[in-house]
Amino acid sequence: MNNKLKQVLKFIFVNHLYIMPLLFIIDIISKFSMEALLLSHGGKIEVIKGFFAFELVYNPGSFSGFLGNIPYGTFILMCLSIIGGVIAIIYFVKHFKTMNIITRIALYLLIPGCFGNMFDRFLKVINVKEGVIDFLSFNLPLIGPFPVFNFADICLTIAMFLILFSLLYEEIIKDKKTKKEELNSDKSITEIYNESTSKDEK
Repeated sequence: MNNKLKQVLKFIFVNHLYIMPLLFIIDIISKFSMEALLLSHGGKIEVIKGFFAFELVYNPGSFSGFLGNIPYGTFILMCLSIIGGVIAIIYFVKHFKTMNIITRIALYLLIPGCFGNMFDRFLKVINVKEGVIDFLSFNLPLIGPFPVFNFADICLTIAMFLILFSLLYEEIIKDKKTKKEELNSDKSITEIYNESTSKDEK
């Protein structure tokens, strides 16, 4: 193994870049394994009666079937997944050294989430699958049945919350920094004024 390859592998492991392909693989394996299991059990396995079940649903669209029933809806969503994933990768590479840890974790989740569901949509476009494989079903108290989702959806949802939190956090830090600079500026002006007054008195 040459030194360049060793450096690349070290960079990948030190910065935990292996998390992204690992999450993508977990998503794909979970979908296909749960599909096979649920097809052999009538499409549904009750885990906590009235609250949680594994239920096989082929989602042709996005969240809650959005864009699934229009012509080329799945193709449009597949393209959006690719575009979103590519933009996230470009941003990740460009700002890797300067981004905060919250944004980095968000992108670790966002990228495999985008490509996980994109893979299912590609299989639907080429008529191999009927849609994105969803299998986690919750019936929430006071709300009712929640749209069935999958591992990639979990990654995407957490990533979105982390990105929003990161933006809010950076805005707070920026605001504190601005106020501190203004305070230091005011102190400097006061000091200059006091020095000038002191000289005039002399």
